[in-house]
Amino acid sequence: MVKNKAAIDVNIEGLGIRTVTHSAIGKDGRPTCSYKLPSREDRKWWEAHRGEFVKLKLLNIEEKS
Repeated sequence: MVKNKAAIDVNIEGLGIRTVTHSAIGKDGRPTCSYKLPSREDRKWWEAHRGEFVKLKLLNIEEKS
């Protein structure tokens, strides 16, 4: 459902609405299946809550640009 999409809008409980984008381009030139949060502060929050249950709601999936 989200494979190879440009961006995904999600509502993360405790953090709010964020747009996640591909984290890297793979060695073969294609986007990886991993996505990253937009800011360093968001990533720190995510790390602090690693291993906890966090409610995540899918809001929108942006097709390739």
